[in-house]
Amino acid sequence: MFSFNLRRLLVWFPYILFLVIPFHVFISLYMSFKMGWGMNDIKLILFKMWKEIFLILGFLLFFILKIIKLKKEPFLQLHKVDLLVLSFSIIGLFYTLGGTDFGIAMWSYRSITYMFLFYFLGRIVDFEEKDWLRFGFTILGLGVITSIIGVIQVEYFGPEFHAIFYGEDKLHYVFTSADYDKLRASSTFVSVHEFGLFMILGLFSSLYIFVIWKAKSVTKYVTLGLINLVLLVGLIYSLSRSSFLILIIGFLFLSIRKLQYLIFGLVVALVFYYALDFIGAFDSFRTVASGKDPSTQGHSSIILTAITDFLSNPIGIGLGEVGVVVRRFKPEAIQYEGEFFNILVQMGVLGVTFIILMSYKVFNIANKEFKTAENEIGFRMISIYIALIVICLFFRDLILPRDQMNFSLGWFYIGAYLTLLTNRSNGLKEYNFEK
Repeated sequence: MFSFNLRRLLVWFPYILFLVIPFHVFISLYMSFKMGWGMNDIKLILFKMWKEIFLILGFLLFFILKIIKLKKEPFLQLHKVDLLVLSFSIIGLFYTLGGTDFGIAMWSYRSITYMFLFYFLGRIVDFEEKDWLRFGFTILGLGVITSIIGVIQVEYFGPEFHAIFYGEDKLHYVFTSADYDKLRASSTFVSVHEFGLFMILGLFSSLYIFVIWKAKSVTKYVTLGLINLVLLVGLIYSLSRSSFLILIIGFLFLSIRKLQYLIFGLVVALVFYYALDFIGAFDSFRTVASGKDPSTQGHSSIILTAITDFLSNPIGIGLGEVGVVVRRFKPEAIQYEGEFFNILVQMGVLGVTFIILMSYKVFNIANKEFKTAENEIGFRMISIYIALIVICLFFRDLILPRDQMNFSLGWFYIGAYLTLLTNRSNGLKEYNFEK
């Protein structure tokens, strides 16, 4: 009984973490403003490290649980993806030695490996069918709350939001857009793109929630329909073009599986069309689509710069030289937009090879399970959701820097999914889904 309670306590760890993480940036920036902390102030850094402390507690609980049950089951069954993640993390440590400043290099290392802590949290958490449903609804609930906050941020506070809550006298250009006179919603997140992608992960999670939720069809259609509508509104208010693109790619992938998803995607596109016009953002979207927006033009040129820099040193220049995190300490440092290109320049061929291999391996596993588990529709839809997560995170890596919420959530889901596969392969019936 004692060990069972410990196991269930461990299952609740991700709930507690992700109930707070969506508001982490808002709380940190607000505290920094009120307490007078600078961006690199040690007090702010320690305050923001609550996640690491909580994760360490989770891993300690896992070790206690395994020691109690050591004679009954293997300590930990390693998966091929575990080895890829560990290999990339170890190689990254060596690349911290190649940078000009070891301290900054370690911050850069943290930014590209941070989400793997959540991956390993997923690997030690045993999610049953009911846990996948509860956790999915938790994420949807958080999506609804942050979407509503985003709309209020734009329609009630406007540009003054950042001055009131963050003490920023001048609004950063990323919260504005060409031919659009309103604020782009970031809600409680650090950027409009983090907010937008969180809305998309919520939208796609409805696929598996609808299947494994044992409720009347009418209840499911109405509840999930309203939730998805709120998430779509939040996504539209973010005006995150990268998120729009990722949503389109996701629906194209789904349409290969079933034509009905393409039809649903066309319905979403129609909603987008009228919603953009309703909030007065259609002209801005048209400017971006035509390539006339300065941000769009800047993306193309900086990617070419990244490729040129990579070709001059294919092995990599070492961590701590480029990227958003580095610019905290070196304002003159280059940011190559997509994290993929930052890793390409800093860790060379070896670094991006592991990034591609990890994404391909997880995607291939999920896609294969979707095709073979014909009699378990709930498990199949979780598999397709994992494949969609890989698509979302990979294309986000190509376009923009990584964010905290989505990559932590995505890699936790991936870890929990691989643990589910392991439990199923070991013949544990409680991890099978109702047919």
